[in-house]
Amino acid sequence: MSERQVEDRVVATISRGLSHQPGRASWYLKWRNKPQINQPRWQMENLFLAKLVRFLRNWKMDTENATKKKRYESAMAAEVHIRTMLRQHTTTLFKLADAIDGVNEHGLRLLPFLKKLGFPNEIIQTVLGLRSIPPKHRKLFEKNGISLQALDLFLKAGIQARAQALRHLENHSMLDVADITFFMKDEDERRTDGFSTLAEQTSKRVHSIFESKARASRARIVRSAKRLLALMVDYDKLPADKQIRRHEEITRAAGDAKKHFTAVFRNAAKPMEDWLIIGQKDKLEQNLAEAHYALEELASGNFRTELPSIGPHQFRYLLRGTAYLLPTWKALDAIRFLAGAGIAQAKHKKYGARPVLKLTAIDLCAGIGGQAIGVASAGFMVKGVFEKDPIAFKTLDANGPSWNAVARDIIGERTQLFEDIESRLIDATGERRELDLVTGIFLTREREDESGVQDPNELLDAAKDVIQRFTPRAFFFETAKHFITDPGRLDRFVTSYDALGYEIKVFKPNFPDYGIPQKKEDRHEPGRIYLVGIKQDFALKLRLPVIRRPKHKSVAEIIDHAAFPYRTRTYTFRVGPQTAKPLSDDQKKYDAEALERLDGKLDYGSIDPSPLRETTVPDPAEGLNTYGSRTEPVNEQPKKRGPGRPRKWKSTERKLEIAQWIKDRWSRHGFDVEARSLEAPKVGEKLPPLLPLTPQILKALRGIPSHWKLKGELHQQIEQLCEASPPSIALALARSIHAALTGDIIDINTRGGLTPDLRWSRGRGSVPRIEYAEDPEGWVAQLWRRGVLSMKVAPPSVGQPAACSTLDDDERPQNLDASASLLFNGDDER
Repeated sequence: MSERQVEDRVVATISRGLSHQPGRASWYLKWRNKPQINQPRWQMENLFLAKLVRFLRNWKMDTENATKKKRYESAMAAEVHIRTMLRQHTTTLFKLADAIDGVNEHGLRLLPFLKKLGFPNEIIQTVLGLRSIPPKHRKLFEKNGISLQALDLFLKAGIQARAQALRHLENHSMLDVADITFFMKDEDERRTDGFSTLAEQTSKRVHSIFESKARASRARIVRSAKRLLALMVDYDKLPADKQIRRHEEITRAAGDAKKHFTAVFRNAAKPMEDWLIIGQKDKLEQNLAEAHYALEELASGNFRTELPSIGPHQFRYLLRGTAYLLPTWKALDAIRFLAGAGIAQAKHKKYGARPVLKLTAIDLCAGIGGQAIGVASAGFMVKGVFEKDPIAFKTLDANGPSWNAVARDIIGERTQLFEDIESRLIDATGERRELDLVTGIFLTREREDESGVQDPNELLDAAKDVIQRFTPRAFFFETAKHFITDPGRLDRFVTSYDALGYEIKVFKPNFPDYGIPQKKEDRHEPGRIYLVGIKQDFALKLRLPVIRRPKHKSVAEIIDHAAFPYRTRTYTFRVGPQTAKPLSDDQKKYDAEALERLDGKLDYGSIDPSPLRETTVPDPAEGLNTYGSRTEPVNEQPKKRGPGRPRKWKSTERKLEIAQWIKDRWSRHGFDVEARSLEAPKVGEKLPPLLPLTPQILKALRGIPSHWKLKGELHQQIEQLCEASPPSIALALARSIHAALTGDIIDINTRGGLTPDLRWSRGRGSVPRIEYAEDPEGWVAQLWRRGVLSMKVAPPSVGQPAACSTLDDDERPQNLDASASLLFNGDDER
């Protein structure tokens, strides 16, 4: 690098450093470019270096002085800046109060509306109170600014305290929480006399004394329970000689803990057989009863090599296949509860999929039962499904015999519809049950014969009449997304249901998150939404479904078994001998072609990926069942037509006419939507380059169970499947609504949370099952009661059957539902 290049680099560095000081930079550059005549080179270099050092020294000093001045100015301007922001904050709060007044004019309930926008409770209460502040005081607040906490305290203050606070703000241009607190305290002292003050102080002193005694009692119970727990933890693992000595220590410690426990909880003792029944109403009372029994057993020494416990293995009579449902009580767990060291319950067990309290539901426009599958799997009893299409009705009747399917037009036969719903809400005892959930699919249908085609707007009007007549606690309707593109239309819908006492939410699911490979909405895909309504008493408890960690499967993974059912598959776990049968040549060819379509084709050493490896496909409900009428001329009599007389045409059959751009979109994803077949190609048959549409493939794409029976011809089955509602999304929504109505939460992100449970479709067997019980928790409680009572019954003599009839009549549980009553009336030997 030459000297000139080094000098140019130094100049460039200095110029960048002096970019904020253009005067100095221009002076230096002007001096550098000035010609130096008749001076030796070494003098020029020395002069350059000396001026450069002097310049850098002066520049450093100027920079330090400028930084100190800037910091000083920032510290002075900080207060002014914060004051400005505080005034803007106060003005924003008052503008928000004005906006709420505008919302209130439309008749919307303010609290749920603000909650939906994400406002916390403290801001909501403060903003609602700002509407009562006069305009004169409002200008004073906006002029000087005030914090949110001070505004909240100002609204809670009395008249005199407010007046003093306003005068203070006007005189000093500031008002904080300490000032308002002082004014409020001064007002209270002026308003009350000495006797009232002493009475209030006495009340506080008494309350403090009781609190201190309660804390001392709690501390004694916890301390004695921890001492007892330390002795019990490793008791079962000790050898026999040490267990004898530890047995005495546990007995003494349990007696001491029992003395402290009974001094506080004198009525905690409850019968063992009623523990689970009590726990349905009060879990704390159940735990206290279990702890009392544990202390009694330990203090009396009723144990030897193992600590006291009660479980299904000790019951003499037990319904076959129900042992896994019953809990095992352990004295160790009861003492853990007293010591405050509870057992950490896994989330998948606490919020995992399990039988829940049965609620009632009906489906107004069911299709082939997609929504009904999800609703029934979420813990609802589907009391009735209604469908106008005769083919879809046959499908419903064949798969859900307990659904009471009815072929009914909900638009033109509303009187009969109301009668059908009313009759299905009557239970076996003759009592009328309340309706909890109403669902429906309100989409534009495409049919060859135009059967079952109805206007979605008319369907929504009919559904509103049902909601108004039976007032269910919740509902959700599936419709096209263009319903909410018109804001006036959605506002009318929300306002009309708000007048009926419902809070409306719009749920726009991402279909791949729920295992449905459907594209997001675009100019070709209008998309689907769910209009969710719930009673305003439960609106704050409703949480719409959210998939935390979605795992999107490829289309190949979803349709593998449906598109290639005869493909040879290898499984990592097998039962039996590990001998593989030799494959035929046709089978090998079939497997190779199937893998090529699923994974891709090997081309010149690289793999050409299959279009089925993508995670989405177009919506099958859009354009796959478009039909057009074919016309042909009418054969007229052989007479001459007059001038201007038009030729007569007649319409014949309706023919499938799919738009070319739709066919192109599906072909890019590996499907031929015009080629339709009842079954997939078999071994020995040539596989087409593009997959044809089969009912099994469409079942997999829509999430319908593969064993779901379809009625009708091929084109009718495909029409029904294309417009079917995905059961997994209905299941997620139904679980959220069930949790809001009952408080029993099932996390859809746990294992089995989004898996449809079709055990109800097998019908009720002769043996009672928990899936059929309307109250599963109560059903298990009755099982526990029966088992505990059986422990108190003497064992049967030789030859006497071990049947539940050995229980006395007064020992039998009363008020059982239809499923639990079978526990004491059937022959169910262990």
